[in-house]
Amino acid sequence: KTQILILGNLGENAQLNPLTTGTHENHQHTNILGPKHFIVEEENEALLAKELQEAKIQSTHNSLSSMHSSQPHLLNFETTDFCLRHPNLLLDRLALHSKSLSSLSAIPSTTEKKIQKSSSGTIQLRFTTGLAYDDDTLKHECYCKRTDLHLENPRRLLVIYEHLKRSNLLDDCEIIRGCCATIDMLTDCHDPGHVYLFGCDQRQRSQQSPAILAERLKSLVHLPCGGFGIHDDADTIWNDEYTARACRLAIGNTIELSKYILDGKLKNGFALVRPPGHHATQKPLGFCYFNTVAIAAKYLKKHRNLERIAIVDWDIHHGNGTQDLTYDDPNILYMSLHRYDNGTYFPGGGRIEECGCDDGLGKNVNIAFSGEPQSVMTDVEYLAAFRSVVIPILKQFRPEIILVSCGFDACTGHPHPLGGYELTPTCFAYMTKELMNLADGKVVLVLEGGYELNALAECGKQCIEALLNRQIPTFSKETLETKPNQYAVRSLKQVIQVQREFWPLLEQYKHLISMSHAKATES
Repeated sequence: KTQILILGNLGENAQLNPLTTGTHENHQHTNILGPKHFIVEEENEALLAKELQEAKIQSTHNSLSSMHSSQPHLLNFETTDFCLRHPNLLLDRLALHSKSLSSLSAIPSTTEKKIQKSSSGTIQLRFTTGLAYDDDTLKHECYCKRTDLHLENPRRLLVIYEHLKRSNLLDDCEIIRGCCATIDMLTDCHDPGHVYLFGCDQRQRSQQSPAILAERLKSLVHLPCGGFGIHDDADTIWNDEYTARACRLAIGNTIELSKYILDGKLKNGFALVRPPGHHATQKPLGFCYFNTVAIAAKYLKKHRNLERIAIVDWDIHHGNGTQDLTYDDPNILYMSLHRYDNGTYFPGGGRIEECGCDDGLGKNVNIAFSGEPQSVMTDVEYLAAFRSVVIPILKQFRPEIILVSCGFDACTGHPHPLGGYELTPTCFAYMTKELMNLADGKVVLVLEGGYELNALAECGKQCIEALLNRQIPTFSKETLETKPNQYAVRSLKQVIQVQREFWPLLEQYKHLISMSHAKATES
């Protein structure tokens, strides 16, 4: 017997779809609030029920268009030969004949060394690098299970994790898992309407009104592959059983990792989480539902009384969501290095002139690279940005912790529109090392984008080696002796021109922009 949920009219060809499947006998829905590991603190059920009742859910769909006109078209389902040839292909046949990851649900919990409790009940940690990784986040995937159609898929985490395991790096890390963010954590950044549409598990959704259910159905679209995506951004897939849980695990594990680092129990960390978050504001966009880094920053400010939190975003795409959610916050400095191309590159925002507002004026720094269509940024240009803008501002800001929106899609191997730049894994490791010299070494990398599996694996490995204070590869002589291209020089000079009002010391570093890295480090 199979349990089927009808999604209503999601399109002209809407039909029965297995949003939740399983036998009626002995079937239990996942309860994301229940304890799985000892580090999970069960959420107060009465408080949750009260929150659900008091939440002001908007009855009308959030119809606000994306803050930018451009949309990611990583794959156009409607024009593919696949849809024309197989218009009525059943889901089970899709799974049977595709590159399926269905076996992931059977993957046992990892057996590497985990955090241990002492006899007194306190947590015993080695002062080393923490790695947030949870098998349950692998279950967030499209129902068609086709990784060739959906770039943001479980393999992104698996390739990094397995590469760390083969490289014998996991033994030197402490693994953090099983921490689910609460509703209250999510609403620190996101509207209650957004949270209750996309952040509640199946048990919590059963307590919601029919109006909220109808609103959720309106926000989804039936994809030709057999799965479901977000109505305004079909590339962002929705799994009714696992997406909300994966989002809350990503946030909860990141916050838990950050708390251990702030408490001096861990040295630094890497949150190997998905789905990514830095495009999310009050609606899903670009594979993102909730803004993990922004939520973590707001949580640490609120509950740990931090006054200076830095977010460095080196994903090739601007973190429009993070900027929006921190734009007026005087305690959170957001710095983004991204491809801009005069506003033509997704998501289209992140202008150099956007510096924050109100009390947060001067706490938003966009290092937006623009150039001719064929111009490519490499390690050389990012080294120039770090030495002339990023590090000087961070030194003056004196952050108490640095959160990194750690996307690897600027790495070689990501063609346009996924990337188009040619950074090496060594550059990401170097930038990590540079940040470790600040904030007493309290650095938390949080995975964002990156879709080329070989690049992901190697970038993740080298960043972990940097966090563990291992020796990282050196740059080639050519990289060290090459000057930044004219487009990067122009962009960086414009950044300093705009930001010097808030960070006057930048004038002292302006002369370093056009130098080779070797020459700049000598001066």
